[in-house]
Amino acid sequence: MDPRTTAYREKIIEYSKGARDRVEGLYASVVSPEVQEHLYDVWMDVLDKYDVDGLNFDYVRYPAPEYDYSKVALQRFRLWLLPQLPDSARAHFAGLEQADPLVYADSFPARYADFRRAQVTALVERIYYGVKKRAPDVVVSADVFGNAQDAYEKRYQDWTEWLRRGILDVAAPMAYNADTNIFREQIRVAVAAAGGSHVWAGIGAYRIPPASTVEKIQAARELGARGFVLFSYDGAVRKNDRTNPDGLYLQHVAEGAFK
Repeated sequence: MDPRTTAYREKIIEYSKGARDRVEGLYASVVSPEVQEHLYDVWMDVLDKYDVDGLNFDYVRYPAPEYDYSKVALQRFRLWLLPQLPDSARAHFAGLEQADPLVYADSFPARYADFRRAQVTALVERIYYGVKKRAPDVVVSADVFGNAQDAYEKRYQDWTEWLRRGILDVAAPMAYNADTNIFREQIRVAVAAAGGSHVWAGIGAYRIPPASTVEKIQAARELGARGFVLFSYDGAVRKNDRTNPDGLYLQHVAEGAFK
């Protein structure tokens, strides 16, 4: 289908609605130069027009390992891969490509994974230095998968490397598991990656009572995390029977974690 048509957009939306176990919505392909340029321009536009303290990445990753096999992704992977192959291999695959556009991705799955990780990292790096050139004091942060291994292997989000390389000021691992032991391990990995000063522990407040949030704040402090993030604000201020029966979630957290 022609991706410029309305029918194409409708088909993608229809697909994504039926694949909610694998995708959270519609994603733009980070491999596309136009997408990278657009996202960069959005960040710089915010810096130019608003006096912000920080800017935050979200969904700066692939949704799942089966993405993406678009024409632009396959073509750019081929260009990225060919210089790494001997002449004999180049000649061999050149004869197969026309009949099978997936031949490079299928034949070199580990390198295709590396390629996708490299695309996400390149976007983060370019935006980070663009921000620092214009506003050195603005904090660049990212909401990242709490399980670092899952992030690396299945989302192509190498956020521990971003911290090590200094192309991200703060990572907020989405350690939203209700189990404090699992939360503790995920934050421990994040702190070990680049020191606690670069970690704000993400807490899934929407799914746990205030006492559990306080427990996790204390655990994050013990592990050396610089701060924490409660997800989400609307859940913490909206009264509900399960986690916020009296509507005073934030007050309970304040009393338990800051007094």
